[in-house]
Amino acid sequence: MKKIIFLSLFLFSLNGYCQWTFNNRFDDGTNIYIDYSTRKIDGNLVRIWMMGDRIKPETFQGMTYLSSSLHYEFDCKNDQFRILTSYYYPQNMGSGSILGQWGPSQWFSIPPGSHVMNDLKKVCRR
Repeated sequence: MKKIIFLSLFLFSLNGYCQWTFNNRFDDGTNIYIDYSTRKIDGNLVRIWMMGDRIKPETFQGMTYLSSSLHYEFDCKNDQFRILTSYYYPQNMGSGSILGQWGPSQWFSIPPGSHVMNDLKKVCRR
């Protein structure tokens, strides 16, 4: 129970104090934001928080949500990424009680010219 309370307080403070910068918009109207203040560098690896904010609800693993905050890890040398953890919210911009958590994922190669490749270039060059 203490772990759940701590996690809830951490995520409330994460979304409440993040400095979300608009990054791009997907074809379905989903807005993607990056919080550059959370950027951590470890050699070729960069960890950073991003937010997906949707117009229409999305369903993932039985959760219907409007926004998600994701802690990404980018491998700047090998053009790969993985999601360390992600949290799903019923309301826009990380509002409302957390519906669920997922992660970590495996490493994924990033296709040239994709939205994720553009993200990698932005977070790796700053």
